[in-house]
Amino acid sequence: MTESTGNILEKMNEKQIMYYSNHSKNTFFKKSQKIDCAKEVCKSFDLNEMIANTIYVIPKTNKIYMDYIIFKLYANPDIFDAIIQHIINTCRYLVTYYNSLEVFINLETFSVSAAERYKGLIKKYCDNCLTENTDFAILLTKLHILNTPSVIEMIVKIIKPIIDKEVVNKVQFYKREESEKIIKELQELKPLKER
Repeated sequence: MTESTGNILEKMNEKQIMYYSNHSKNTFFKKSQKIDCAKEVCKSFDLNEMIANTIYVIPKTNKIYMDYIIFKLYANPDIFDAIIQHIINTCRYLVTYYNSLEVFINLETFSVSAAERYKGLIKKYCDNCLTENTDFAILLTKLHILNTPSVIEMIVKIIKPIIDKEVVNKVQFYKREESEKIIKELQELKPLKER
């Protein structure tokens, strides 16, 4: 990574703020406006760098960290294939070396509308894993959902039908206080230049 996660996040947030200062926020059609904003952010930054700062391996572990806070700034249907391929490649790397993987997803600010917006991405990822016979669902030891949204029951109803039943039993939810501690511990495992 050429920029620290905090630095790229700050620049992406600035781009988003600039977008909304030029386009007043819609009361209706929010979904399409959020996608348009994500596309604008995408145009300003290197896609591989954004993905690498969003979805990465914690060094010397079988752990993958995914950060919705960054993801939501740029993710849009035009780049779903690139995101999916990055996740699959990252998982393949881990199962090659560790024969297992553990996933941590920070869902801070995730909502029911976000679940609807990214449902297609999740379904396509699950379909690709099935088509490519990845066995990720079997090799997954735990799926940690950090900063679990208060509306998690509604989100689960949207997502559960499209994910592998093997994964459902491996999900662990964490509230804000627990999540902050876990995120701090994971960040301490990252090399200093990537913090």
